[in-house]
Amino acid sequence: MRTTKITVLVLLLVFALAAIGIGYAMWDKTLSIDGTVNTGDLDVHFIGATSTDGPGALDAPDYDKDVGQTVCEIDAVDDQLVLVTVSNVYPSYEALCNLKWENNGTIPVKLVSLGCPTAPDWLEVSIQDSIGAPLDAGGQETGELKFHVKQSAPQSEAATVFQCELLFSNWNEP
Repeated sequence: MRTTKITVLVLLLVFALAAIGIGYAMWDKTLSIDGTVNTGDLDVHFIGATSTDGPGALDAPDYDKDVGQTVCEIDAVDDQLVLVTVSNVYPSYEALCNLKWENNGTIPVKLVSLGCPTAPDWLEVSIQDSIGAPLDAGGQETGELKFHVKQSAPQSEAATVFQCELLFSNWNEP
């Protein structure tokens, strides 16, 4: 009698484990999805760079001493950089670079910030327009870089050349 109870108990355990296995198998499914994702292309290039105070320019009628000079040009190797050369400048000297860029990518972009990592610390550089404005693919935009020489500028400094770049992101990135 005792062996019958043990046999029945073992059979019940076997059936219980089988039921659990069948239940698990019914809940365990693998779903495979095949798909293709095409991402956009973010590609902005400078197409114009001119200075308001290039060689021989007198842009401010109240200043008749044309000694400072700023030259802005697109880098010949990387058209995503602007090279700026300032020479014979002095404290409170200011000039503008008029820039024009084009979105050659496939997605709309927005201007996030200006980067001029090689600019000397005695020179303030800022972007005047276009921060945050969306620019559609194939579109063009303009803006101005403003240069201001601080009081801490060294005297008799040779011409200073530095690079600036505009940093863009996709138009809906926070």
